Amino acid sequence: LNEADTLYLVPNSEPLEWFRDGFAHPLGTEPFWDDKRHFVQFENMTSIPPVLLFCGWYDFFSAESCMYDWKAMRKLNEDCRMVIGPYTHWHVQAMQPKLWRTLLDFFDRHLLGDAAARELPSVDAFAMGHDMGWM
Repeated sequence: LNEADTLYLVPNSEPLEWFRDGFAHPLGTEPFWDDKRHFVQFENMTSIPPVLLFCGWYDFFSAESCMYDWKAMRKLNEDCRMVIGPYTHWHVQAMQPKLWRTLLDFFDRHLLGDAAARELPSVDAFAMGHDMGWM
């Protein structure tokens, strides 16, 4: 996998250092990842528009960062929403029924101003374990 950048992503290219750096630190607990845990720094912001986060429990980028970001965003705008399901980073096919319905409801409410659009819960989570399913 470490050479996938020059073999498959951009064939016959120079190595992508950012890509290889990730493989050089495979656990995700190394200091290398410390500044990569959060997508946005909210500390200096005073307001944000409504935001919908769509995350996966098995997403190597998402689960921890998504929860951190959602918590920080809710301090700036209580109309932020998070959906976290049984997805990996690349498992878009499995997300589609939930993803499209949620996006359309969110956009209808916030972009079209449709008060009749379904209001999403603050957090819509898929419970893992013995009683699996959407909560």
